[in-house]
Amino acid sequence: MSLTSASAVPTFAGKWTTITPKLSPQILGTVSSMGFDRMTPVQASAIPLFLQNKDVVIEAVTGSGKTLSFVIPVLEILKRRQDPLKANEIGAIIILPTRELARQVYNIFESFIKMTGYDFKLFLAIGGGGGGGQSSSRTQTSDQLSEIRELGPDILVGTPGRLEDLLCGHKLKKSSSLGNHKGPKKASTTIASSSSSRSGAVLSTKEVEVVIFDEADRLLDMGFQQSITALLKIFPKQRRTGLFSATMTDALTELVRVGLRNPVRVVVKVEDMRRAMTNSNEDTTTAASMAEQRTPTTLKIHYMVFPPDRKLIQLTRIIKSRPPQKYMVYFSTCGAVDYFYRLFSQLHSTSTKLSLPHPSSSSSSSSSFSSEPTDNGARFPFSAQNMDDVTICSLHGQMVPKRREATYTTFSSLPTGSTGILLCTDVASRGLDMPDVDCVIQWDPPTDPKTFSHRCGRTARAGREGTAYVFLNKGREETFVDFMRIRKIPMVPAQYLCQDSHTGKIRELEPNDFNNSPHDDDDDDDDDDDVGEEEIGVDENGAITALLDAHKYNDTQNTILLDTVRLLLSKDRDLYEKSVKAFVSFVRSYSKHEASYIFTLKELDLVSSAMGFGLLRLPKMPELAGKDVSKFKTFSIDVNSIPYRDKLREKQRQIKLEKLALEKSQINENSKTTNKRKAAAAAAAATAAWSQHNEAKERKRERKEKKLRKLQYLKEKEQDTLTRLSASSANNNGNDGDGGGVKISDLTVDQVLELKAKGKKSLKSLITEKAVKRNNLHNLSQKKSKKPRYEESSSSDGESSSSDNDDDGDDDADWNEFAREERLAKKLKKGKITKRQFDQAVASTDFDFSDLA
Repeated sequence: MSLTSASAVPTFAGKWTTITPKLSPQILGTVSSMGFDRMTPVQASAIPLFLQNKDVVIEAVTGSGKTLSFVIPVLEILKRRQDPLKANEIGAIIILPTRELARQVYNIFESFIKMTGYDFKLFLAIGGGGGGGQSSSRTQTSDQLSEIRELGPDILVGTPGRLEDLLCGHKLKKSSSLGNHKGPKKASTTIASSSSSRSGAVLSTKEVEVVIFDEADRLLDMGFQQSITALLKIFPKQRRTGLFSATMTDALTELVRVGLRNPVRVVVKVEDMRRAMTNSNEDTTTAASMAEQRTPTTLKIHYMVFPPDRKLIQLTRIIKSRPPQKYMVYFSTCGAVDYFYRLFSQLHSTSTKLSLPHPSSSSSSSSSFSSEPTDNGARFPFSAQNMDDVTICSLHGQMVPKRREATYTTFSSLPTGSTGILLCTDVASRGLDMPDVDCVIQWDPPTDPKTFSHRCGRTARAGREGTAYVFLNKGREETFVDFMRIRKIPMVPAQYLCQDSHTGKIRELEPNDFNNSPHDDDDDDDDDDDVGEEEIGVDENGAITALLDAHKYNDTQNTILLDTVRLLLSKDRDLYEKSVKAFVSFVRSYSKHEASYIFTLKELDLVSSAMGFGLLRLPKMPELAGKDVSKFKTFSIDVNSIPYRDKLREKQRQIKLEKLALEKSQINENSKTTNKRKAAAAAAAATAAWSQHNEAKERKRERKEKKLRKLQYLKEKEQDTLTRLSASSANNNGNDGDGGGVKISDLTVDQVLELKAKGKKSLKSLITEKAVKRNNLHNLSQKKSKKPRYEESSSSDGESSSSDNDDDGDDDADWNEFAREERLAKKLKKGKITKRQFDQAVASTDFDFSDLA
């Protein structure tokens, strides 16, 4: 990659007629009529390279004219084509990260096409509701495809996701992918996805001449890598690609490697000539590095250090101290934008009037406020002349597209001389060209430090002067200044602003204000009340050389303003809920800061921050666990009694509260009944006589002893019966040797007892029957077996010993038979069979057991 540096190029780099190859007369006339008499350095470097068929990577500061650096080459390249584009062919594709930026670039292209008279067709492909090629659902996407087929655009401007659907085809479900792909598909109209197939594309990308990635680092930060990869696969290799960004990252370098062919890198830097001349006596390299910066020289960035609970009062004083102009105020979360937009609107409303004490009054508690409106009310001091000229807008990523577009249009179209305040998140920090923005105020430093320069770059654009402020807390956050200086973004300190209690004039803090200002009673160290000139940085001539410590200045007006905010929260439940959500989201965002070694949650004064949000009470959150919250002044009000201003919402809330109260009362009644029963039983047991307790224990002991005696008797009886039967069996076996190896011990106790109860049938006959039956079963199993189970062995006297093995081989059958008899005995005990059926089943081998079912 070749490198071209334009660091030494002045703010304007010559006339448009000096470009080689020459621009067409239509383009020259258009830029002249728009008031662009001279080129900026980035335009002078990028346009010739594009026209010479080079891929370019442009790294330039915000507000340096990057948009015209690709708008003009795109129009020139398409105009110089020998073969005109067909109805379904695209000549140029502009890829941008956000809807707002895409619409802004679309408007610029549209203006150039109208003024030059070219017949190029332009289409805006972004998500969201509304017309003009915007869609947010599959149905609306189909409508957008119909518009594209009818229009046949030459230039596409859009966001990566929507362009992917239009050019690559939207992803299909697996169940419907086979039905939608009948026949072969061309490589230029379909693309294989790693997870699913795609439908056919509407437009052909074979004739694409130019591809532009604007705010490329933001494209990757927002997670569009997959969409960009899919688009690069369908773009022709013989194309010109331009990549524009204010910062370069590792991911961006990888995109350059994959998507560009031997690009020329143009780095446009800014030199402060005054600083360079001041350091002319020093080493040349050191002087150049110190004078180099990434922000325009017409932009002055100030940092202010004060407690977190004074951000609101400082914001109002900055706006009031400046002439009517446009302001952009950046917050870290969408919840904070919603809350402060609602709060500012109420404070600014002419109907909001509160009875406030005089700033010089020593009383500042919430009890000094009247909830009734009075004629001597106080309003939010955004403008000292005309409150009706103040317009407050909000913009963040969670807003619906229609509202975002309406906000952008409203704020951009504000007339000169009126005061407009746009409360926004970082969604409005990249590429947006808000006309005539004079001041940018960062309530919270950005979570990503790379966004800081983009925020500040919303002002001081195209050679205009601009001012930016960032609010910092005392301590570790002050190192953020040095951190940004290393990144070549210089900042200068700004004094804390105060308001004269008599004249109402806004001015910077002075050393005398510490002597005249009453201090808080809860100061731990009395020595801090005396602030000397050396401590506050005053030289021999009385000029202030360093920031005064605003923490030692007791700003009573700030206390009054915060109490006003808390009074508003106590009368509007929606505002109260938004305040809690805003604070919680702020704390969570602060804990995820990328520069965590600077912005550490442990070092943040959460109590002071909560006071700055005007909270009525601290929310329950783990970040506050173990923190000293004794300095937080809880507002004396039952938060459940705060109503909604909307009568319908309040009515629904009351109905819900009644249902919850009814359910709670029922639960309490049930628990009370249960508790009463338990209490009555416990009371009865507790009040019972001592004799009753002893009698119960004695009865329990007697029952236990009786049960043990019975078990012992039964056990002895069974043992005696077994002994006698065993002796009788031994005598019978001694007299008759045909017992078949059956032992009385093979029978269970229940079977023996049953045999004894029969009386008439002798034990010997029953044992003989069982032996016969067992031998029959054994012989049957021997016939079914292919291999003999037992082998014969010869003895010295020629007699077979197989009779000794017969008993062992029939053990399994014996146990099965005895188990069957045990089951029959259990059925007899339970009354499922009669004694007659039991006798038949035990004595006969041919007994039909189906009769027992």
